[in-house]
Amino acid sequence: MDKDKLYRYFEGIASAEEMQEIRSWAEGNEEHEALLRRERKLFDAIILLGTPQEAGDREAELGAGLSGRQESGHKVRSLKRKVRSMWRVAAIVLLTVGLTASLLEYVESKDPALSALQKISVPAGQRVHILLPDSSSVWLNSGSTLEYAAAFGRKQREVKLDGEGYFDVRHQDGKPFVVHTPQADVTDLGTKFNVEAYSRTGSFVASLMEGKISVRSACGQIEIEPDEMVQFERGRLVRSRIEDYDVYRWREGLYCFRNKTFHEVMKDFEKYYDVKIVLDNPILSTHRLSGKFRFADGLDYALRVLQAEEHFTYTRNDEANEITIKK
Repeated sequence: MDKDKLYRYFEGIASAEEMQEIRSWAEGNEEHEALLRRERKLFDAIILLGTPQEAGDREAELGAGLSGRQESGHKVRSLKRKVRSMWRVAAIVLLTVGLTASLLEYVESKDPALSALQKISVPAGQRVHILLPDSSSVWLNSGSTLEYAAAFGRKQREVKLDGEGYFDVRHQDGKPFVVHTPQADVTDLGTKFNVEAYSRTGSFVASLMEGKISVRSACGQIEIEPDEMVQFERGRLVRSRIEDYDVYRWREGLYCFRNKTFHEVMKDFEKYYDVKIVLDNPILSTHRLSGKFRFADGLDYALRVLQAEEHFTYTRNDEANEITIKK
């Protein structure tokens, strides 16, 4: 199988014909399935921190931007050190994933019934696309964790999600796909849906694009149709229509928001960039905003753009990993 075609499939940009071709190629052929899993794990490890070319381009772009704004040479050198450090981490990630993959294959060969777990954690500001053993696809957003058994798909298909994930599930008769979250469980029989359920915020939203899903929690159960979403309100599950599909473009590396309060946007920034943001002005918190940012541009860039609209200042405390915003 052509590797370029495989990587387009992993990125989610392959055509419908290419996706069907790859699934047909892998289905029922153990050698092809093993090769697909190995390439998927390597691809996931690489994109956690970007390709070398992307990192180099990003370094040049940011370095030129800093120079154009006449920033100190110290900041440019600091940025370059961060890029070099990033690649040292990438090498460790690749090694760790490789060792984990080998260990899981060994465990499965000795006893397929053992429930060894595969765990994938996404760093702040990054996104990862995963191909599960049943050929279902999962996109994980910043700060998310996905766990599933090494024997996933043999008897059941269940995953555990803490964070946000977009699922494109491959239908299998008699094997429903279940997403367990801290707040509720989402079950489907083959569809496309988005689940946001970060344990640290307690929020839960499940949105359906295709097919049908069932959401079950301690307060009840509800089924939704395409273009609908369900979330918790006052301790119960509430169904509503999806008003803005742009919010799911996080898979493309975009944070899109419409008519959100400044406070809500800052809470999203906390989630995506793993930083504490303190608002020192309650009036600013209620201002409503609409816009779009690339995660890769970073938090400082997003705050500078918003400054032009809201006229605030901010200070950063790196030791406390905290940003304070003042009006």
